[in-house]
Amino acid sequence: MTPSTLTAPTSAPLSTPTPQHPDADAILGVVNRAARRVPPLWPLERFVAVNPFLGWTDEDLADAAHGIRGAWGSHLCMPRSFYRSALLDGRILPRHLAAALDRERGRREVRGLPTADLPRDVAALAAAVDEPAPPPRPLPTVASTLGEEGGRDWAGWITDRISAWAGGYFDRGQASWPCPWAHLSPWRAWRAEASLDRTAEVTGIPGFRRTVASLPDDPATALVEMIRELEVGPDALQAYLQRLLADVLGWAAWLRYQVWEAELRARDDGRLQELVAIRLAFEVALLRGLGPEGAAGAWDRGRTELERRSAAGPRPDTGVDLLLQEAWEIAFQEDLLGRLERTEAERAPEKAGRG
Repeated sequence: MTPSTLTAPTSAPLSTPTPQHPDADAILGVVNRAARRVPPLWPLERFVAVNPFLGWTDEDLADAAHGIRGAWGSHLCMPRSFYRSALLDGRILPRHLAAALDRERGRREVRGLPTADLPRDVAALAAAVDEPAPPPRPLPTVASTLGEEGGRDWAGWITDRISAWAGGYFDRGQASWPCPWAHLSPWRAWRAEASLDRTAEVTGIPGFRRTVASLPDDPATALVEMIRELEVGPDALQAYLQRLLADVLGWAAWLRYQVWEAELRARDDGRLQELVAIRLAFEVALLRGLGPEGAAGAWDRGRTELERRSAAGPRPDTGVDLLLQEAWEIAFQEDLLGRLERTEAERAPEKAGRG
């Protein structure tokens, strides 16, 4: 087992591979990569400023912006009103817009991607600052899909249930009711508690405890089996798991910090991946408990949207904003270089005198 990862156990039986996911280790590799997108959250006594996009530094800006919109429902760029103000006061000029357009066309031509969705010219790009940006819409999950179709906030309820459990499990002497299974790993501790807790069934998920009890005790095996049951295609799987982690981002960030500390000491810590398993278990329980007809049909539609939006290629939902951001950065770099050159020129006579 490598640091901060889960690998498939050699002795535990796995479900039969499907054409979409033929390899358990490949699935767990995606789980590990999704977990690394989460930014670490330091405790208050050691808090340091952290780039919230730290896990996305291996992506180019367009892919990171697209992924963050899908996972967190957040914009990566500034509001368009910011760029409008910069255009009005001359901090962004037409030549900066033209340079941004030229760069993006060049990048797409190199990658063999279409350019038809780009603004046709500088005037069209400038006019886009007066149009509302598409709202950031998170990718669908089983919980969000069933919630939208049934008018119930399942995702919010799941966040509350996991947070209530995590507050007891990760307690540092503050919880009034400590977790009796704190000596177990997160997956096993949660499963032990959830197998007894009737809250989900009272809330409206039939057979929840039966579903939990049917899941493998080993977290790696459980992850593989649940992902195969949900039938998310391999091209969309990482985005989907990132979206699930966003529902419990506070606890995920806390665990990412624990992983960070463990990695500094070359130790293994797979607890963040076990949190993924816990969140996935609610997806499976909803799908099984709310009926094979309605729930499965809704998730078929949600999964289709998930895979469509996860597909590679140009990102029309973020394209204009990224162009405006690039124009802003070109203008900023030009201004900074100009000020440095002027400073150097002003110091030249002084340097000549000393020479």
